[in-house]
This record gives sequence, C-alpha cells and structure tokens, in this order.
Amino acid sequence: MAKLLEKIRTSKKNLGLVILAAAAIIAIPIGGYFVYQQQLTANVSDLQMREYNADIVKGLYGRSRADYTGDEFTKSQDDDNSFLPDTETTLQRKLYIQGKYYDYQDGGIAKGQALINAKPGTLASTWGGAAVNNVRDNRSTHFIGHNPGLFSILTKMKVGEKITVYDYKGQNRQYTVTKIVQIGDHAFSTTLPKTDYWPTIVQPGSREQVVLQTCLSKTVNLLVILN
Repeated sequence: MAKLLEKIRTSKKNLGLVILAAAAIIAIPIGGYFVYQQQLTANVSDLQMREYNADIVKGLYGRSRADYTGDEFTKSQDDDNSFLPDTETTLQRKLYIQGKYYDYQDGGIAKGQALINAKPGTLASTWGGAAVNNVRDNRSTHFIGHNPGLFSILTKMKVGEKITVYDYKGQNRQYTVTKIVQIGDHAFSTTLPKTDYWPTIVQPGSREQVVLQTCLSKTVNLLVILN
C-alpha cells in the first residue's frame, strides 16, 4: 500500500512538472512576441517622427508640405495651453540675441511650422520639448526659425555666448551656448562620431535648456544648445 501511494505521489509530481514545462514553452514565445511588437511599434513611431522632422527641415528651407495640418502626429501635452494670454509685462515671448529682440510663439509640434511659414522674417516658434516655453519649469524647449529669415542670426553665434529668453509670463532667464552642431535631416550629427540629437530636440527632459534650430541647406541643420 505504501509503495502504491508513493507511485501516485511521484506520478502527480511528474505531471505537475510536465504541465509547468508546457506552460513555459507556450508562454516564452508569446511573451517574446509581445515584447518584439512593443519594440517594433516604438521603432516605427520614432522613424515616423524622424521622417516628419526631415519634412520640417525642408520647411525651414522653404519647402514645407502644403497639406500639413499637424493632426496626424502626437501632440505635446502642452499644446492645448499654447497661445496663453499675455500678461501686462512689457517683454513676453522674446529671444534677446546679440543686442536684438526676436519674437516667437508657443506653437509646438502642432502649430510651429505654420507659424514660421506665415512670418519667416519676423517670427520663430517652439517645436520640440515643452511646447509652451517657461524659463522656470526645468525642462527643455526647442525653437525653429527660417534661414534666410529670422534665425539667420544663429549662423553668427558662438560657444560661450549668452542670450536672454522671455516666456509668456514675462519671466526671463539668461542661457549660455554650450554646443553648436550641424545635423542631418534625421537628427544625426554630420561629423564623426555620429551622435543622435533627436532626444535633444523632442524630449522636454528635466533640465532647464533651450535648443535653437535652423537650416543651412536642404539637408543640413544648425543646432544651437544653451543651458
């Protein structure tokens, strides 16, 4: 009787192991598939945005898509707060560069390109990062402007130079140019080693920063990074 009970216990144990093994064989491929799909989706999304940025670059060079509305791409969480009412402060939404004031709007990804296309010689706009610029939010804001046009001034800037930025509240902050780099349509530096500046352009991050972008040609951009 004891031997019979022992055989039953052994059989149950073996059956349990078989079931666990079968579950693992099924679960691992399924889990791997979902991880793969998640990574694939992320890569596609990133590629779409890089292709979109290439179109923006062409727009900076005066070749923007006539049918662009901005609705087909994910908008920044700040887009709904764009164009907030001005306060009574004299200076708002200004970039003070080399002794002159340059106007900008908080257009973000949804509206930035259209804004600068409408006034290429007199207006810049936020695009990547925090769509609504706030000089005290400890986030990065990326600005775009035309060259030839308002942002032709960027070609004259040097590392160590200081500019002052005024936000929609009239708050101001002085920033120092820490890096000037040329990048291609898909945000990689044009010189070796190839560095990816896409996160610098689109991610608000958690550091107070300003990134200015304009074009040098149909395929090359000038990126000025200030902290």
